[in-house]
Amino acid sequence: MAHPGRGNIVNPAQMDSLADTDICIGCHSQGQPLSNPIEGKYYDWPVGYRVGLRLQDYWKLEDCTLGQTTFYYFPDCTAHKNRMQGNDFAQSVMYRHGITCSSCHDVHGTANYAQLRKPAEQICLDCHGPSSPNGPHAATLAEHTHHKDGSTGSQCVACHMPPIERRRRSGRVRSCAYVPVHLAVCHRKVWDPKPVHFLPHGKVDILGGRCDEPVAGELSVAAVEEEISD
Repeated sequence: MAHPGRGNIVNPAQMDSLADTDICIGCHSQGQPLSNPIEGKYYDWPVGYRVGLRLQDYWKLEDCTLGQTTFYYFPDCTAHKNRMQGNDFAQSVMYRHGITCSSCHDVHGTANYAQLRKPAEQICLDCHGPSSPNGPHAATLAEHTHHKDGSTGSQCVACHMPPIERRRRSGRVRSCAYVPVHLAVCHRKVWDPKPVHFLPHGKVDILGGRCDEPVAGELSVAAVEEEISD
């Protein structure tokens, strides 16, 4: 735009939640244009989409088959690669209730991890305090997390946004599906930075294998976080 200004720039804050989130998902997702190839060429971005239009008219997220590990997804259809925040978020309860990416992130940058508007624990607890109707449905955080307040294990992201990949420059990439992971993620003897995911009948999938019960171990959540950040 030659002369950007308040009168000709679309402000996501003035859009509905779907249109607001479409702006982010347009880049932070894996999929393909509805018509592909286009003029004999294949694209991996939503050709023709621009802010204010409906992303679904231009872009289709990658398909997932429940129960199968694929190039993009774990067996529970949550992503295991970077640049798939939109694929996860579009499946989440947060998305269905009108929460947007900009509810938590400031695209213009902040001093917080991942351009969060507030530090992670503060921004989660704004909506999810003890006994909140949004959950957790417990009198205290310690009762909900089974870890001491202020410990690494009590952090919301430790269970609800587990690390799924590591980028060389910016560190951990976390899941945006907000699905609680199994406690075997932290309490097992051999750690790998991929999360444990639920499968039908109460089973869980660990790194492509099967595990019926959590594996007892001495590894703490703090050690897990340190291992991932190396």
